[in-house]
Amino acid sequence: MLLKLFGIVCIMSGSIGVPFCYCKKLRGRIRLFGEFREALSYVEGEIRYSRTSLPESLLLAGRQRNSCTADVFKKVGESALIDPGIDLRCMLEQEAKRHFGGILSEGECRKSFEFAAPEGFMDYRMQCASLEKTTDWMLTQEMRMNKDYHDKCRMAWSFGIMGGTILVLMLI
Repeated sequence: MLLKLFGIVCIMSGSIGVPFCYCKKLRGRIRLFGEFREALSYVEGEIRYSRTSLPESLLLAGRQRNSCTADVFKKVGESALIDPGIDLRCMLEQEAKRHFGGILSEGECRKSFEFAAPEGFMDYRMQCASLEKTTDWMLTQEMRMNKDYHDKCRMAWSFGIMGGTILVLMLI
């Protein structure tokens, strides 16, 4: 009897813990998209008004901001200033994957750093247009994720508790 009770407690704690972790991961994705969008707006402002290059703007954004994206921008900006021939987009994607693991999907990572493709920073107008396009896409994604957040969490909680209840009923 004690073993069944222990099993029921384990099943119910798992059925509550999994949806909790899922919702926390979704909230982290939304927060990350918001921080990237704000950092890109800062980079765009640096390029538009100070007329700095993209690597310099990334470095300034990394130094000025206090967020999880600051390390990525700072490292890439420093590397690009040391070696101007590196592929910024590839470097940004690699650093983002290293820092954020599975939070961003492959497609999101590629789309988020389109502005750093070689054709995206020919002159400052193209840089600004490319950054603005990426920032708008990120805002759209963030709004969509915010809209879907409550529905996805509600479904995760429902499935978790229903699954746990069914397993407990089978155990009894």
